[in-house]
Amino acid sequence: MPHATLPDGRRLFHISAGQGRPLVLLPGLGTDHTVWGRQFPALGKHFRVHALDPRDAGRSDTAPQAYSIRDMAADVAAFIEGLGEGPALVAGWSMGGAMAQELALGWPHLVRGLALVATYHEGDRRADERFHAMLRARQALPYEEYLRLSMPWAFCYQTYERPGFVEDYIQRALALPHPQPAEAYARQMTATL
Repeated sequence: MPHATLPDGRRLFHISAGQGRPLVLLPGLGTDHTVWGRQFPALGKHFRVHALDPRDAGRSDTAPQAYSIRDMAADVAAFIEGLGEGPALVAGWSMGGAMAQELALGWPHLVRGLALVATYHEGDRRADERFHAMLRARQALPYEEYLRLSMPWAFCYQTYERPGFVEDYIQRALALPHPQPAEAYARQMTATL
């Protein structure tokens, strides 16, 4: 599986498939490219799809120090430039949507359009306190217990009520071959604040 090497030498893991206009998929906090697994094959019929593992997730390199969402967007900008496929459509879920917005603001020449899924544009006191509480829970609890605790906070009512959705999500997260360590989650969480 391929890794893109960034200018500073760090590597971002990605999977790519399909033909057509480039479409870059960015996952949310604590997740990797596999979060797009159900959409990836269908999107590959219409686009050249690239699903990334951001820094500190999946098979991408870990970060040696703290960083911001803008830093993560800079990683995506370097990735898109390295593709040489021209401006990309960018879809981001949650934290990935925040990265996509920063990408569009900082590197508009690389972005053809955005699809923002369950994301945010800036924090507020309630969100900051909720994220700090989630971070404390992730650091204190076994991973499965943390997942079960965080699901009501992570999904809207309609999604949460879909039969089997939450349990399926938890089981897929537990089955990831490259789970995110708690310290990497903490760095990503801190970037969102």
